[in-house]
Amino acid sequence: MLEPPQRGSMWRFGFDVPPNYNDMSNYCGGKDNQWTVQHGRCGVCGDPFQGPREHENGGIYATGIIGRTYESGTTINTTIDITANHFGYFEFRLCPLDMGHSRRTRRLTQQCLDQYLLKMGPSDSKSNGDDTRYYLPHGNKSYFYVPVELPSEILSCQHCVLQWKYHAGNTWGKDQQGRKCLGCADQQEEFYNCADIAIVERSSSEPVTQISDKRNPALDLQVQQWIETVLEEKFPDVPYEDAIKDGIILCKLMNKLQPNSIPKYATSGGSFQFRENIALFQNAARAYGLGDAQLFQTIDLFEKRNIPQVTLCLFVLRRLAQKKKLNGSTFSPRVSEADAREFSDEQLNTAKNGLPLLHEGTNKDANQSG
Repeated sequence: MLEPPQRGSMWRFGFDVPPNYNDMSNYCGGKDNQWTVQHGRCGVCGDPFQGPREHENGGIYATGIIGRTYESGTTINTTIDITANHFGYFEFRLCPLDMGHSRRTRRLTQQCLDQYLLKMGPSDSKSNGDDTRYYLPHGNKSYFYVPVELPSEILSCQHCVLQWKYHAGNTWGKDQQGRKCLGCADQQEEFYNCADIAIVERSSSEPVTQISDKRNPALDLQVQQWIETVLEEKFPDVPYEDAIKDGIILCKLMNKLQPNSIPKYATSGGSFQFRENIALFQNAARAYGLGDAQLFQTIDLFEKRNIPQVTLCLFVLRRLAQKKKLNGSTFSPRVSEADAREFSDEQLNTAKNGLPLLHEGTNKDANQSG
C-alpha cells in the first residue's frame, strides 16, 4: 500500500524512518506458513504470526509517525501496487488507537481493526454484492486506485491504523457444486499492510468542491516561466504537465528555494521512482511552509487527474518564496498583488483553509482529484 504509505514503505516517501527494502513481502511468512504451520493466523500487519512482528507496535517499522491526515466521513483515494495480479480482493479496516504516552508501545489487535470494516467508494471493481471488498479485475495492471470510505462516527483520531488486506485468488479449489475452479480454495495467499493516519473533524458539512475544474493556460505559463527563472533553465519542449510529471524539476525547484531540502532524488527510472520524487517534493514543500490543503495529490500530477490543483500549489509556492526572499535572492520577479487575479479571494482562501487535507479524496460525489 503506497497511499497512504504503509509502515514499511514510509522511507520511500521521504520520512526519516528505517528502510524496509523488502516492503512488498508482508505475506504472513508465505502461504504454507500461514495455513499449514499457523492454521490461518497472521500478524495484523503481514508479519509471520510466530514473529518477528517488525511492523507491529514496538517493531522497528512501527515508528508511530503519522503518514497522512484525513477528514472524518470522507472517501480517501488509496493506491495499491500489485507486482503480480493474483486476482482475489482487497479489504480495509480501521483501528482508532487510544492516546497513550508512547505511540511505539500501543497494542494493535485484529479485534480493534474488525470494529471498522470499511466500505468501498465508486470504482471499476465488480462488487459481487459486497460493498466492503474491491475485486481485482483481470489483467496486468500494477497500480490500483481504490476509494475507501472513512466512518463518519470517528470524528477525530490522533492515531488511527488503516489495515489493508489482500486475499489472493490464484489457488485452485472446488465450488459449491464440487467443480474445480481457480480461486475457489479457502486457503489463499494473503498480504497485510498497516498505515498510521490521523483523522480530524470535518471543517464543513457541505460537499467538498474543487477550486477549479478547468485549465488556465495563462496561469500554467506563469508558473512555468517562474520555475524556469528560478532554475535558470528552460523546460523541455513538451506540455507543461509532462515536463514536471517525473518530479525531477519539482525536486530541483525545492532545492533551489531551500538548499538541500531534498538531498537525493531519482533522475531516471520508472513510475515508482518518479512517484517517490513527487512525494519528496510534497514533503519538502510542506516543510517550507505550504499547508496540506495547498498541496496536490500524487495522482493529480502523475495521472493528470487535476492539473489545476498542481498549478495552484506551485502558484502559492511562488508567492511564499517571494515573501520569504531567502538569502536576499531576487531570482523571481516580484509578485504583485495583481497576480491574485488568476484566482478570486474566495478561491485562494478556500485553498488555504477550506479544502480537505492532503490525500483526502472525495466526499460522496465531490472529489479533489477531478
